[in-house]
Amino acid sequence: MDLVERTSYQLIHQQFDPVNFKYKTLEVYSYDATSQLLTITTNPKWVTIPVDSIEDRTLTCINDYLENSFAKVILR
Repeated sequence: MDLVERTSYQLIHQQFDPVNFKYKTLEVYSYDATSQLLTITTNPKWVTIPVDSIEDRTLTCINDYLENSFAKVILR
């Protein structure tokens, strides 16, 4: 059974650059159905976000939320 078939869920750590509309995936943690860590992959290359894409809408939404709710959000 390959990794894709064994993966039940993933946690993805990304960094967004709202000024330049770019993001990079720092780490991807893949887990099986019993929450056993299968693998950690990294590929921290900046990706430009296409205009009117799902990534564009997501980044805009996250950025707006953080700017308008900064007092509610705890950044560590």
